[in-house]
Amino acid sequence: RIKGRETVYGKTEYRLVPTKSLLYDRIAATFHRKYHLMAGSPVFIRAQLLNSGYYLPHAVKRLKSLQDRCPKCRARIKKELYTAMGQVGERRLSCSAPFTSLQSDLIGPYAVKEFFNSRGTRKLWIMVSIDNFSRFISLTCVESLSKESILNAFENHFHRFGRSVSIQTDLGTNFTAAKTDLENDLMVDEDDMKEITQTLKSAGVTLIQRAAKSPWIQGSVERANSIVKRIFPHKKLTVFQTINVLEYIMYFINQRPIGFEWERYHTQNITRYASIYCATDLVRNNAQSPTP
Repeated sequence: RIKGRETVYGKTEYRLVPTKSLLYDRIAATFHRKYHLMAGSPVFIRAQLLNSGYYLPHAVKRLKSLQDRCPKCRARIKKELYTAMGQVGERRLSCSAPFTSLQSDLIGPYAVKEFFNSRGTRKLWIMVSIDNFSRFISLTCVESLSKESILNAFENHFHRFGRSVSIQTDLGTNFTAAKTDLENDLMVDEDDMKEITQTLKSAGVTLIQRAAKSPWIQGSVERANSIVKRIFPHKKLTVFQTINVLEYIMYFINQRPIGFEWERYHTQNITRYASIYCATDLVRNNAQSPTP
């Protein structure tokens, strides 16, 4: 017996049940069968054990193990954990040209072989961008984390998909350095740069910065980062091999299904089927859409 302190309800005495014994297993299983139909948690069942005068060491752990193996408890917990999809923002629903609005992030560094000296290595980063509407994922090599390298990566992305209107990133120091130069295309000083055309002034990009170390705010690009990291090979490649692998990853992940549309053919027997769309199909269909 275990004697506890005296309370207003009287003395507290418990019968200590040794672990790794048949009595321990029978008492835990009996109280689980008694209270699991009333959605009793392991902590609640342990309280009932104490009220009955039994003290089982590590009772919560054993009751949790019985709950995981019980079919009725698993069905009840699965039903309680059902969550509905949240509201989708306007950027996700507005049909626009590819990469008009996107989220961007950097992953790395990755070690690549030098071009001349195969034994030497250098670092390389990857800029992952995902379109808010089509969910198309773009991968761009970044030489370093300097402002010039980030701007070159953005320009490389713009040359392939067109200039974006808004880019959402986290509050990283590398994107902070590039923010001013990206947005100054709309605010050109006429005294110093008169030769810049009016077209360049109107072709600016708005960089929207999010809070740092908050991946739930940029869930789309963080999910894309995890997919790319799983596919990217864990070995040293040359620069040209890395570019080839990135092109393959872009082709592979953009074949994932995004949505479907029901269609009908009027024949003798009306057949209804679903046309599945991937990210590549949405980009191809919206490539001629005017940028808002």
